[in-house]
Amino acid sequence: KSSSMTSSAGMLRVSRALERECVCDPMRSGCKAHSSTEDDKFWCWISNTTVHNCVARNFSVWYSKKRDAYWTEDVCNPPMTTCSCTHLGMYPRDTYKLPSNIDSLLWENKLNFGSYCENWREGDDLQWCYVGFDSNCVDKFGRGSDDYYSTELGGDLRGTPLQFKSRLPCNNGSQEKAFSNAQTYCLFVIYAMVFVFGIEMCSKLPVMFMLHLFLAHRCADTVVVEEQFEVSWTDDEWELDVEEDGKKGKDDKDGDD
Repeated sequence: KSSSMTSSAGMLRVSRALERECVCDPMRSGCKAHSSTEDDKFWCWISNTTVHNCVARNFSVWYSKKRDAYWTEDVCNPPMTTCSCTHLGMYPRDTYKLPSNIDSLLWENKLNFGSYCENWREGDDLQWCYVGFDSNCVDKFGRGSDDYYSTELGGDLRGTPLQFKSRLPCNNGSQEKAFSNAQTYCLFVIYAMVFVFGIEMCSKLPVMFMLHLFLAHRCADTVVVEEQFEVSWTDDEWELDVEEDGKKGKDDKDGDD
């Protein structure tokens, strides 16, 4: 029983069991989703030290000449891997800041740390749990290339990798609430932008009307011409003006004599 096992013995058992498993290379981010398929299929690069374990378990293993590495799908897909809590805890690392109520959550040997959904560390907003040394949870975090180490347990456990952590198996209600809040916020932003753009478009209508008038007048301003006199070009008026001008000239000449 894990609760009656010493902390060092439990962590050492995990380390020894992992040596016999086929695991992904932690230096290459673990399980990834296929980008060329519509199905939820995952794959990963295999750690060089565990390729023989994968072959021994009859996993389908492929070799990439370009990367000089092996990869497989069997490690990252059901039934081998699912996005769920493994119920396999690990002794807390020295770097973890534990909450004040941690003693009520942990066994005496602390080997159930992270084995189920809980706020295991101080400052955790959402619950999380360990989901395995390989995981297809899209939000997995907290493993990377770091090795497990605890000063309380000694250095015999160096080389034991950390498990991935995930919030997806937990907080179903909180996730739905967060999704609903995000959806409401997005709709608010969309409606606000539509309103702003609507006002902007309406403000351009007068400018468009003036531009239409400008083009209708052949790109020229409207000039109002006021007639101050009217010129008549009829023959009768022309002859009368000539006779009057001739008579006036004769009178002027007689006056000079």
